Amino acid sequence: MKQSLQAVALDPAFAERGVRLFSYPDATQTGAIGMATAPDGNIYVAGNLTVTAPATQGRFWLTRITPLGQVDSSFGNNGVVIDDFAAGGHSIAFEVSVLKDGNILLSGNHGARASA
Repeated sequence: MKQSLQAVALDPAFAERGVRLFSYPDATQTGAIGMATAPDGNIYVAGNLTVTAPATQGRFWLTRITPLGQVDSSFGNNGVVIDDFAAGGHSIAFEVSVLKDGNILLSGNHGARASA
């Protein structure tokens, strides 16, 4: 069986030359893990970040970007929600879904912080 591969190219109209980078103040590490597209074309991206103040802690983040890749500042706090699933420990986001009624479902994990 012969496979045909098509060349793909980034859409230069999306974000910065086809790429949207995410970074947040006070975060020492940031990673995107899940993504979902809403019926209105907005895109929800979920990820994790590590903050070190007042103590090292993993938190999840969720942001909404427009179909053209711009952060939607009307969502959350200036375009992003950064939070924990529960107090203390590390929260890790795995997947984001947009439900038929428009609500957002974020799944992940929360674990206790290891003590020294």
